[in-house]
Amino acid sequence: MLSKSVVDKCLELGINFFDTAEGYKNSEKVLGKALLGRRQDAVVATKFGFRDGIGTPPYSAQEIDEAVTRSLQNLQTTYLDILQVHFPSFIRDNVEAVTELERQVSLGRIRYYGFSNFAPNRIKAFVEAGGKPVVNQVH
Repeated sequence: MLSKSVVDKCLELGINFFDTAEGYKNSEKVLGKALLGRRQDAVVATKFGFRDGIGTPPYSAQEIDEAVTRSLQNLQTTYLDILQVHFPSFIRDNVEAVTELERQVSLGRIRYYGFSNFAPNRIKAFVEAGGKPVVNQVH
C-alpha cells in the first residue's frame, strides 16, 4: 500500500506530524491503517466539520462527541493529539463547543484543540468563551 510506505518513510526521516479531517474522504481510515503499530511515533491532528459535505450544519456538543468517536474509530487510536474545528461555521455556540472540547480533554480522548480557518475576531470570541486553543491552521 503506497500510503503506508509514505508514512513509514516520513517516520524514518523524522517527519511525524500528520494532518487529516473527517471531510477529507477516507483519509482518517487510510492514516489509521498506515500507523498501526506505530501510533506512538506520530502526532495526529484531525478536524471535525463537513460530515455532510458543503452545507453541513453547526455541531452541538453531542455532535462534537460523535465526531471525536468517529475519528478515533477511523484512525484506530484511543486519543487524538489535536482536534480542530474545520471552519467557524461548524460551531453552533462557542461556550457549548469549549465546554465539550474541554470535556474531551479531561476524558483523554483529545490532548489539545484548536481551529482551522478562523479569523482573528472568531478566535477572540472563542477565547472569550473560555477556549484554550493551541493552533489555528490557515489555508
